Amino acid sequence: MKANTNSFREILESVVLVLGVILLAGVVKPVLDEQASMERDTQRADSLRSVSVALENYFDVYGVYPTTDNVWSGISADGQHVDYVPGLVPEFLPALPQDPNTNFPVENAGFLYCSNGLDYKLMAHRTPESMPVANPFADPVRPDVAWMVSSAGARNW
Repeated sequence: MKANTNSFREILESVVLVLGVILLAGVVKPVLDEQASMERDTQRADSLRSVSVALENYFDVYGVYPTTDNVWSGISADGQHVDYVPGLVPEFLPALPQDPNTNFPVENAGFLYCSNGLDYKLMAHRTPESMPVANPFADPVRPDVAWMVSSAGARNW
C-alpha cells in the first residue's frame, strides 16, 4: 500500500511540475514577444534615421533627392528588388535597410520611398508593431499603419 502512495505522490508532483512549467511559459512568452517587437521597432526607427541622413547628404552633393518620378518604390515581395532608393548605395549607405521582421517584405508592406527630386518621403509601411501617440515618425497620412521621414514638401504624400 505504501508503494502505491509513493507512486501516486510522484505522479502528482510530476503533474504539478509540468503545469508549473506550462504556466510559466504562458507568462514569459508574451513578455519575450513584446521585447522582440520593441527591438524591431527600434531597428525601424534607426533605419529611417540613417536613410534620412544619407538622403540629406545626397541632396548636399547633387542638389536633388534620388528620384523615383513620383512613383512609390519598395523591396519587391520576392526580395529581389532591394534598391528602392536609387543611387544611394554604395556612395551614401553600404546597403539599404530591410525590415527586421523576416515576414516582410510583402506586397505593399515594408520600406517604401517616393521622390520627385525636390522632395522625398520614406515609410516603414504596414510593418511597425506599435503606434505610440508621441511618435516622431508618425505618418500624418497613414497614422495607424506607417512611420515616415520626409522633406517638408512631402510630409502629406
